[in-house]
Amino acid sequence: MLTLQQICEAAGGTLLSGNPEQAITSFHFDTRQLAAGSLFVALTSGERDGHQFLEEAKKQGAVAALISNQDYQLDTKLGYILVNNTEKAFAKVAHYYRTQLHIPIIAVTGSNGKTTTKDMIAHVLGYKKDVFKTFKNYNNHLGVPLSILQIN
Repeated sequence: MLTLQQICEAAGGTLLSGNPEQAITSFHFDTRQLAAGSLFVALTSGERDGHQFLEEAKKQGAVAALISNQDYQLDTKLGYILVNNTEKAFAKVAHYYRTQLHIPIIAVTGSNGKTTTKDMIAHVLGYKKDVFKTFKNYNNHLGVPLSILQIN
C-alpha cells in the first residue's frame, strides 16, 4: 500500500489535490476494474483519452487519479497527481513499489509456453509458499506495472 505522497514522489509528479497521507489500495487504468480506495491512471495513448473517464472512476471508488492534463481536474474530492506522461509515471510508481518489496521474483522468458510455465511454477510453489502470479499474460508495458502494484 502506498500513500499519495509516495506515489507523487515516485512518479515525479505534483500533488494538485488530496490528502498526501491518503492510502491507495489498488491501481488501474480501466474504470471497470476499480475498487474503493483505488487510484485511476488516466492513460492517453491510443484512441481514447483516459481523462474522459475520471467521473466514472470516482463512481467506481477511486480516491485519486494520475493525470497529465490539468484541465481535467474537475472534482477536488479526488486526489490528483499531475505528471507529464501517465504511462511512464505508472511504470515509475511500479518500479518504486518493487524496490519496497523484499521478496523473491521468478521471471520466465522465451518465445513459447511462458504462461503455462508461469502457471505451473505458481502451482508447485503454492503448496509451501504464498505466491503471486500475473493474471493471464500481462507481460507488456502496462501489464507488468499493473501486476507489480497488485502484490500485497
